[in-house]
Amino acid sequence: MPRTYDDRYRIGEAFAMALNSRDVDAIRAAVSDGCRWVLPSNGANPTLGTKVGPDALVERLAVLNEAQLNLFVEHVCVNAHGDIALIFHNWGIQGERRIDEHLATTLTVDPDGKITEIVSYLSDIDALFAYFA
Repeated sequence: MPRTYDDRYRIGEAFAMALNSRDVDAIRAAVSDGCRWVLPSNGANPTLGTKVGPDALVERLAVLNEAQLNLFVEHVCVNAHGDIALIFHNWGIQGERRIDEHLATTLTVDPDGKITEIVSYLSDIDALFAYFA
């Protein structure tokens, strides 16, 4: 794990900027080959659940974009133990389906500064399931 607060903050900030700008090259560069992104799932939509690897993460972002789901990182948070969290605002309209929620997403980082796991916690899981129904 990168040692200083500033190191960890920079990792979170760079990943947040890559997500906000949909910079797939920067996203691929930030994550490890086996990086896992965990979103809650009810099993009804293959976009949700756990995705593994840079290609799967980029593919998920493409699907979210196609679904007109806007995701924007508003804050990068780091604690004294080295944990990194991103606070997102997600919103979208797809026909009659609407979503407007906040997420907390934690990043696990290896000693080389690569993100190995992304775990998202949602404020309105039912709205996410309905949006992707």
